[in-house]
Amino acid sequence: MSHYVILSVIVLYIRAKSDFVRSFISFIQMKKVTQKPQVEPEKLIAERINGWAAMMGFWAAIGAYLTTGQIIPGIV
Repeated sequence: MSHYVILSVIVLYIRAKSDFVRSFISFIQMKKVTQKPQVEPEKLIAERINGWAAMMGFWAAIGAYLTTGQIIPGIV
């Protein structure tokens, strides 16, 4: 009885290992085939301007809070 259990565990281990190896190889092959997406230069400029405006807004909110004690002066 115990020989059958050990044998079935070994078979399951070998099957799982071969599935892992097969999926790993296909993953490596997909990684080689796919190319890095190209980003348009206009989008890079727009994102940089957007980030700059967000930082300016953040520091404006911090300055308003430090000087008035309100996040939006006159409203809250």
